[in-house]
Amino acid sequence: MSLTFPGLSGLASLVPDIPLALGIQTAALIMMLMAFVVELLSGIAASRIKKERFSSFRLSRFSFKVFIYLVLIAVPYHWSQNYAAKGEAVMAECFDWLQNFLIIHIAQENMVSILENLAVIEGKEKSAWIESIKTKITSLWR
Repeated sequence: MSLTFPGLSGLASLVPDIPLALGIQTAALIMMLMAFVVELLSGIAASRIKKERFSSFRLSRFSFKVFIYLVLIAVPYHWSQNYAAKGEAVMAECFDWLQNFLIIHIAQENMVSILENLAVIEGKEKSAWIESIKTKITSLWR
């Protein structure tokens, strides 16, 4: 008799297919998932500092957001692959570009959220890190 949860072995067998389904490398997927975890944990810590109650609604909203992000990454990849298989290079390239754009946007959203949470944790204004980065970038162009 196995003491293993029946679905766990099935889930583990799917893990290698997840990066393939999303069209990204395993290391990129791991780092993206780590960013999601850091965003969640830093958000919980920032909420405690602001003395806000943590609710299951906020957790489910976060989970739904992660799900949507993963779908947004996967869909253009598969459309790109579809058009590439049909020999339609321009359309394949358009969807490849779209996937890259969405990945960049999602990464930027995660970083902003983490930096806002970090600022709150450090007792600073929520936008402190973002403003600091904006100032630095602006100074590079002068």
